[in-house]
Amino acid sequence: MNTLPSELLQNIANRLSRRNLCVLLCVCRSWNLILKPQLYMSLDDITQQQFKELVKTLTDTAAHRPLGHLVRKLLIPITLDREDLSFLPQLFPSVTEISVKVRGRLDPSPILQQWKYLAKISLDNTMGTPHTFPKPSLQGCLTHVSVSTEGITGWVDVISEHASIQELTLTLFNIVGNNADNIISFSELEKLHHKLPRLRSLKIHNLKVHGDLPTHIASCNNLRELSLMSDSIHPWGHYFARKYTSLEALNLYVDWENDIEVKRGMAPLAYACRKLKKLNIPCMEVYNTFLDILSAIRAPMTHVTYDTWDKPWFSKTIHSFSNTLSCVKIHGQDDVVIKDVLERLIICPSLVDLELIFLFQDLGLDYILDELKGLQRLYLKGNRIVLERNRTSSIRHGLKDLALCGNDVEDAVHGYISQYCPLLQSLSCTYLRFHTRSITICYPHPGLQFLGIHSYRNAIIQVVSMDTSEMIREREKYGRLDDQMASLGQHRKLNKDDPSIDEFRSFLYDKQQGSVQFNENRFDRKDQPGAERHLVLVRCPYVNEILLSRGLAPPIRFYM
Repeated sequence: MNTLPSELLQNIANRLSRRNLCVLLCVCRSWNLILKPQLYMSLDDITQQQFKELVKTLTDTAAHRPLGHLVRKLLIPITLDREDLSFLPQLFPSVTEISVKVRGRLDPSPILQQWKYLAKISLDNTMGTPHTFPKPSLQGCLTHVSVSTEGITGWVDVISEHASIQELTLTLFNIVGNNADNIISFSELEKLHHKLPRLRSLKIHNLKVHGDLPTHIASCNNLRELSLMSDSIHPWGHYFARKYTSLEALNLYVDWENDIEVKRGMAPLAYACRKLKKLNIPCMEVYNTFLDILSAIRAPMTHVTYDTWDKPWFSKTIHSFSNTLSCVKIHGQDDVVIKDVLERLIICPSLVDLELIFLFQDLGLDYILDELKGLQRLYLKGNRIVLERNRTSSIRHGLKDLALCGNDVEDAVHGYISQYCPLLQSLSCTYLRFHTRSITICYPHPGLQFLGIHSYRNAIIQVVSMDTSEMIREREKYGRLDDQMASLGQHRKLNKDDPSIDEFRSFLYDKQQGSVQFNENRFDRKDQPGAERHLVLVRCPYVNEILLSRGLAPPIRFYM
């Protein structure tokens, strides 16, 4: 064990979650020395309290265990004051990449300059002023900038001094009136693009534009993502259409009430998006019109959403994007035939992500997977999730992420998942309607990282961890299931006064039993006397993260 090559250990570590990686550090001293830098390589996703505890721990142990020296990426999603920020260069001296949020008149430049190896800075500046924005002395490290302010005056000049910026977000708080503080000119936009040659993403929120279109508008071929939140698409659309000829992602959040303004501003922009892959427009009527134009110019769309069913139009647009589509979301009506939908999606060889929402229809999981064999992520929401009885295929699928949501999920569905979907990393089941029968979910395959169970409030949820021998036995059992996919496990109804219900009354994580139980007493007791509770029993291998919820109560998250 001590002789395993460091390259092999690091390769294994790259495939594990941080929690699992901690286990390997405890195996032996040599593994600890090799993998500890991997564990502390990146620091992110922490709360304000966790950050304060981390600073205290590293400060107290810095003399004999300088763990902060191992950190290379410091991605802090919380707002820091001057005192918090000033500690960081001493605790994490070897940082090469940092993401930091500051508020008010705090200039982070003097502190950021203390890092010797810093190569990439992401800065989120809220309610600051142009005078406190970092100076160009950061030597080209500033790559991601988000500015939220009450007025735009002066910001374009200071931002333009950082030619290294790749992603820029400008958000205005004060959107009342037409004063100079909430208006940007076309000449200022031209200056931004002239001074920021590496800019790939631009997001403009709540800003208005004024002035005539420039006589000469040089196309900007490096911008790939554009997001606009404004009260009108005009005259933005005409400028964007001539300026951005290589957009791959477009998000438009504007007032679509004025049909004339929409037509004047949208059509030129749509025809200019010949390389577009992703489109987000909340107004589906406008989205569909935009999609029509993209279909006509054969844009290489990878993500498409449908909320209306017109078979000829659906067929036409799917055919136009068939070679590039990887993600399709369909929110259908009652009269849609699922078979018609799948027949048109079969021609998409790159389709890996599918979302189907048909609230009043039964959805056959096995039929969908057998028709679209390349799916890796599937989200189904319908009246019931069932199995088609006339299926003939028994192919094992490469599905990695599965989410099922319905008034009910047939018991046989869980057996089908266990037998034919052995590569799942994420599994989520949502039961929208109350029912008294108990449910057994058994998934005997390693690799499951996330498990989510969401049920009506009158439920008891128990999650039991399986060891290796149990998983092998269960997989062999599922291999002998007949085509009817008989329901798995044994279960019975539990009445409120049943003595055995005491086993499930308290929230418990028992390391010996490997059991996580959902405490129904943590929520208001609104059940009628004598009401039955149904048990949701989940048996699966070690799972990194478990999310359990009932009704409108806040979800409870566990880390095993």
